[in-house]
Amino acid sequence: MSREALIFVGAMGEAPEMESGDTFGYRAGLTNDAAEAISEIERETGRSLEIRGVGAGRGASCVGIAVEVLESLATVGGAAAAVVETARLVRWAHHKIASSTGYRPMVSLGAAEHLAIADLIDRAPSEPYVFGSGDMCSNSPDPDFTGGDAFFVVLATDSELHHYHVTAYGEVFYIGVSPLVPSFMESPPPYWADGDSGEG
Repeated sequence: MSREALIFVGAMGEAPEMESGDTFGYRAGLTNDAAEAISEIERETGRSLEIRGVGAGRGASCVGIAVEVLESLATVGGAAAAVVETARLVRWAHHKIASSTGYRPMVSLGAAEHLAIADLIDRAPSEPYVFGSGDMCSNSPDPDFTGGDAFFVVLATDSELHHYHVTAYGEVFYIGVSPLVPSFMESPPPYWADGDSGEG
């Protein structure tokens, strides 16, 4: 359940032999379609993407390959611009890999957060931030990619909370809105705080 914006791009039979910090072995393990998608993302951003080994599956897990897309983005224009641009970059990269490979790639929790932010920005111009997120299936910090993952993402704006469900494959479902969580010190006491339960 990485908070980094990782997109799963393939599986390998076993981890390649390489020097510490070297990512060439993982890059060489990419399919032609995935490699071309990553090359196009790199051309668009003007930066080299980090390719890394990750776990895939539960139980009989294998070595997978994921691409970290956010480290390639230069954050300019202030924090709000960075939120908007990074969210849109993650969504674009996910779509680019999907269209090139012919399947929806799996995403990490961090990528799921950015996909939800990109959706909310399209719905209502805002400067959202992640209020809460996690794994809906087990609430465990399982770092492996698996098709059974399901994430919840709650985004906050100045006026309300927005609730999302994002699947392991980056499908974004907008659930709805709820009020901001009130500050205990600023909220008036409930009507029954004087001892009257309101019943009877």
